[in-house]
Amino acid sequence: MSTEQAASGPIANPFDEGIPFSTKLAELAEHRSDEPAVTVVALDGTAQSLTFCELDARANQWGRALAANGADTGSLVALAIPNSQHLVLATLGCWKIGAVPIPMHWDLPEWERNRVRDVIDPAVVVDENSRWKLESRAAGESTSPLPTAVSPTANGICSSGSTGVPKVILNLAPSLW
Repeated sequence: MSTEQAASGPIANPFDEGIPFSTKLAELAEHRSDEPAVTVVALDGTAQSLTFCELDARANQWGRALAANGADTGSLVALAIPNSQHLVLATLGCWKIGAVPIPMHWDLPEWERNRVRDVIDPAVVVDENSRWKLESRAAGESTSPLPTAVSPTANGICSSGSTGVPKVILNLAPSLW
């Protein structure tokens, strides 16, 4: 321990500085159960809404489905789908199990999508093919609460910056509210 650390006391645990995202969602589901939590409007103008209670329950299901496919605490999960309920549920499902959601452009040409996916090296890929299988798997899973988990990094983004070489930039903050 350095002199500076000894003078300032023990190093604070960053997980003591907030509420896990999954816990916050469960609290919102308890206190604002029937209020709309998210509404997704499709290109054709149709809208689908989920209440806080529905969102929490379905996020638990998606967390279990992602875990069954190989994701766990600290795992990177590539989210290569357009804005949709699936994108929201997959992201929340990641946080429910402590995985790290990494959104990527879903409409990249296949060769470029593969390059980005290789850089992410995800435990699970949620794309146009797998999201329907994950949705089906999630529908059969329990809606009950999952054990509390915290992603070591809340999320990441894909970038090729000025070099044109794909990379993942991770948020260094844990998934705490």
